[in-house]
Amino acid sequence: MSEDLKISRATSLVVQMLVKRDYLSIEKLSAGNRLSATEIANVVKEYGRTLVLPPEESYTNIDAIQIENEVPSSWSVRFHLWTKEEGQSDLSIILTLTDATDDLIMVAVDDILVL
Repeated sequence: MSEDLKISRATSLVVQMLVKRDYLSIEKLSAGNRLSATEIANVVKEYGRTLVLPPEESYTNIDAIQIENEVPSSWSVRFHLWTKEEGQSDLSIILTLTDATDDLIMVAVDDILVL
């Protein structure tokens, strides 16, 4: 599987969980690193808008930068979230994705913030 496809799938999975308000699954997926389910819920609540799934084509243009000298390969990813009220919003999720196997990527949710 290509790196771009793995990055897209991992990002999409996290966004789907956010939209479903399944913050505990996000915490489990990222092994509790960096943001807890409670912290994620608080950020979304404070933003005060309803997260929705972005158009599918949004996943073809993900801001992903490979982290140099990392073995296995890792990427810093920034993805703009979408809301019912705004469409593409100022709220973004920041992830670190690390290659695990041919089909899997490890996910760490670094932050959710307004950019």
